[in-house]
Amino acid sequence: MGNRYRSGTVKDVTSARVSIPPQLERRENKEKGVTEYVWKVDLMASQEHWVGKKRILKENFFVNEE
Repeated sequence: MGNRYRSGTVKDVTSARVSIPPQLERRENKEKGVTEYVWKVDLMASQEHWVGKKRILKENFFVNEE
């Protein structure tokens, strides 16, 4: 959650504590003997659609590319 806050994805710590945990899945890695948290949704699986969405936004709204 701290990473999402520091990156600016989430604007405050309280909202990170509320919004991030439901998006994660807890998995036991028996080989490493640790508990890992992974995203429930594989964003890379939808990557092919990003280019089209970005183009549509550029056509309809001002988008700052910086």
